Amino acid sequence: MVRACEFCRRRKIRCDTIKPTCTTCRKSNRSCVYRHGVQKQRPSAALIDSLKGEKAALEDALGRLKSADDAQRHVLLQSVTVQDGRVSLSDPGTISTTSSSQGRYPASVNQRRQQMQIQLLSDPGCAQPAPRTREAIAEDTNGEINDNNHDNDGQDMEHANDVAMSSSEEEGAGAMGEPKLTNRSHPARDSIFSSTSVIRLSSPIRVIGLDTPSHEQPAASSELLRYQLIANAATERQREHRLRCLTSIRGIPAELAFHLLDLHWSRQHHTFLLTYRPAFMRELVNGGSYCSDLLLYAVFACSSKFSERLEVRDDPTDPETAGQRFFTRCDELLLREGLLIQSQIPTVIALIMLGSTFIARGMTSKGWLYTGYALRMVYDLGLHVDLQQVNNHNAEEVEIRRRVFWGAFICEKLQSLYLGRPPTISLGDAHVSQDFMDTFEELEPWQPYDDPMTPAASRKVTSSAAPSAYSVTVFQQLCLLSEIMSRIVNKIYFVGATARKTLNEIGPLDDLLTAWYRDLPAHLAYEPWTKDVMDPPVVVAPNRIILLTTYHSLVVLLHRPFIATPKSGASNGSGADNTIKTSAFSWKRCTTAARHITSLALSYQSIYPLRKSSYLLSYAVYVACTIHVLNAASLSTGSDSNAYAESLLLLGASLRCLDELAVPNSGVADTARIIRKLMAAKGVQESPTPVEFQASAPDQTFDNIWQFSNASPTYDNLAQMQPFQDMCIPGQDLLFGFMNENMSFATFGVDDTSF
Repeated sequence: MVRACEFCRRRKIRCDTIKPTCTTCRKSNRSCVYRHGVQKQRPSAALIDSLKGEKAALEDALGRLKSADDAQRHVLLQSVTVQDGRVSLSDPGTISTTSSSQGRYPASVNQRRQQMQIQLLSDPGCAQPAPRTREAIAEDTNGEINDNNHDNDGQDMEHANDVAMSSSEEEGAGAMGEPKLTNRSHPARDSIFSSTSVIRLSSPIRVIGLDTPSHEQPAASSELLRYQLIANAATERQREHRLRCLTSIRGIPAELAFHLLDLHWSRQHHTFLLTYRPAFMRELVNGGSYCSDLLLYAVFACSSKFSERLEVRDDPTDPETAGQRFFTRCDELLLREGLLIQSQIPTVIALIMLGSTFIARGMTSKGWLYTGYALRMVYDLGLHVDLQQVNNHNAEEVEIRRRVFWGAFICEKLQSLYLGRPPTISLGDAHVSQDFMDTFEELEPWQPYDDPMTPAASRKVTSSAAPSAYSVTVFQQLCLLSEIMSRIVNKIYFVGATARKTLNEIGPLDDLLTAWYRDLPAHLAYEPWTKDVMDPPVVVAPNRIILLTTYHSLVVLLHRPFIATPKSGASNGSGADNTIKTSAFSWKRCTTAARHITSLALSYQSIYPLRKSSYLLSYAVYVACTIHVLNAASLSTGSDSNAYAESLLLLGASLRCLDELAVPNSGVADTARIIRKLMAAKGVQESPTPVEFQASAPDQTFDNIWQFSNASPTYDNLAQMQPFQDMCIPGQDLLFGFMNENMSFATFGVDDTSF
C-alpha cells in the first residue's frame, strides 16, 4: 500500500508520493524518506472494552484501598494479579468493609455509635407547634378561589395554544392543579449533551435523582456523608482564625479583606448559599478550584456596598464608588485571562454575584449579560443535572454543584422578574436535588456584623438572644418559591396575555402559593401582625424576613392583573359575574399581602439597618407600594376617613423604607421614583409621618403604630372601592419588568422630567 513520506505524514498534509522526492519536500529542500514497515493495527472494540473494564476495576480498587483498614487493605492487594502486562482483580464484592467493621466491635459499641449519630442529627428546637393563623388564611383563600373557578368552567380555553411555555417545561412543572410542593427531582431526559447533539459521550451518564431505587444508591450511607461534610465544615471554621494573623490576602490588606468577607458571610451568603464557605476559606490564601481570584474580588466588590468605611470608595464623598477598584479588577480578569471562554464553577458564582449587583445598582444591561454568561456555563458544566452518585470522595463536589445550580436558578428568576424578560432555565431542565447535605450553618446563631472601626453609638444593639440562621431550610424554601415564580411568569405574564387567556390559571397558581405558606416549616414562620403589643420583641434572622416578603410579593404579582372591574357595556353573563368575583378576591389578596410586606419591612427595620439589606427586600416593598397607592386613590373619595388615613400611613412607611434601601442599591431610587409618579397620576399626596397620623386621628388608639391588623376597612367593604378602568394596562405600574431600561414613563400620564 502506498504511504506518504515521513514529513508529510507527521505534518498531516497531502503527499503526492513521488519518488525519490515528493513535491512538498522538493519545494522545501528537505530530505524525503519513505518507510515501508508493517502498518499498525487500530485497537479492536473488544480490546477497548477490555481496557475499560480493567480501568474501572482499578478505580474501584483504589477507592476501596483509601477507605479500608490494614486488614482489608492487605486482602485487596492480594487480589491484584499481573500477567502478560495486564492487571486483573478478584471479585471486589467478596470484601465487605461494613461486615468487617461490625465484626471488630461489639454490638453494644455499634449501637452506641448509632444513638450518637441520631442525637447529632436531631433538632429539638424544630418541633411542630399547633396550627397557626396562616392555615386559617389558607382555608379562606382556597374557599373563595374555588368558587370563582367553578363559575368559569365553561369559559373559552383558547389560551392553551397561546401560552408561551415549552412542552418540556410543562412536563417538569407537573399538574398545575396539585398544590402540594415537595422536594423532588424532575425526570431526567438528557445529560450534558442531549440526544440531538452531535457531541455525544461514548457512554451515557446516568442522572442520579431522589427517586433512584435504594439498592442503586451509593454504598456510603447518606447520613454518614452528612456527618462527614458537617465535621469538615466545623474543622474549617476553627481554622479560619489562623488566617486573621496574615498581613495580606492576595494583595489586599488582611484586615480590609476580612471586613468585606464578614459582611458577605453575614448578609448575601445566607440567602443564596452560592459560596460554599469550607472550600472557599480553605483556598482563600493560595487559590484553588473553588476560590479563584475572580471570585474573591467579586465577593469584595459586592460586599463593599454594605460597608460604611471610606477606604472602600474611590471617591470618599460618593457612595456609588464603593468597591470600584474590585469591580475594575474583575473586568480585567474576565477580559485579559479569557475566563469567559472557560467554564468553571468559581466563574459562574462570580458572574451571578456581579450581575445581581449591577442590576441592583441600575446597570441592568451589564448585569443581565453577566448573568447570561453564567447560565450558559451552568449548562456547559452540566450543573443542571446530578451526574454522580454521592460517595466519600465527591460529597463536597456534589454539595457545591447543587448549591451553585439552585443559587443561579433563583437569581435568574428574580432578574427575569425585575427586567420583564423570559427566564433561561426552565423547570423541565432542573434535574438537581434540593437535598443539601451540609447543614452546619442551619442552627448556627446569626449575629449582625458590627464593624470594629464603626463608633459603638451608631450600632444597633439587641438584648434578645441571637436567632438561628436556618440558612439551609430558608434556601430550600426559596428554591420551591422560585419554581412557583417561574410558573406565574410563564402562565400570567407571557407575551399576548389577556384576562380571558389567563383567568383559569389564577386558581391553581394561588393554590400553589397557599400550599407553600401552609407547609412552611414552623421555625421559619414569622407574623409580626399577629403579635400583641405587650409581647416581647422577636428577633429573627434577616433571611427569614426576606423569604416571607418574597412570598407576599408573589401573591401580589399573581393577583395584580385581575383587580380590574368590567368596563361599561360588559355583558351581565356568567363571564362578567366571574370577573367581578375574581376582582374582589384578588383585590383582597393584594391588599393583605401588601400590608404584610410593610409590616415585615418595618420589623426588619426595627432589628437591623435597611441599608445592609439585599435588593430582594426592595422589590417586595416596591410591590407593596403599588397596592397602597391604588388603595389610597380609591379610598380618597370614600366616606371612611380612617381607612384612607391608614392607607396613606402604609404608603408613607413603605416609601420611606424604599428611600433607605436605596443607599446600598442605587437602583432602588428608580423604584421610589416610579411610585411617586404613580401617586401623582392618581392624585395621592405624600403620606404623613406616624406622629402626624396620630394627631389627625385622635379617636384611634395605636399602641404600636406598625402593627396593622387584618380586619381593616381598606378591603372589608369592597363596595367603597372606586373602579379603575386602566388597571389591566400592561406595565401600568410595572410589577413585571419595572427595571426595563426601554420602558417609557409616558404610561403614567406624567412628564418624565417633572421629578
